[in-house]
Amino acid sequence: MKKIDETTARLGVAMRHARNKCKMPLDEAAATLRIMPDELYEYERGRVMLPYDIMERVFIMGYKMMMIRMLESVYRRQRNMFRKFNQNK
Repeated sequence: MKKIDETTARLGVAMRHARNKCKMPLDEAAATLRIMPDELYEYERGRVMLPYDIMERVFIMGYKMMMIRMLESVYRRQRNMFRKFNQNK
């Protein structure tokens, strides 16, 4: 049995944790990253070193999700302000 590199294993755990936190199935995440689900499974388990191009896609996907959440938050605040304004008329 080959030894798993600690950095690779930690990155895989972080990827799996982030995907689960977003409630994204493995096959959907793999499709988003344009890789096969089996590949993503191996990366998340730390069995295979994550290539740079896929690491970049993971980062970009995470950044986009952060931006979407921020915009959703702004939208909710504005919607609530609009409702309160209309109730006071």
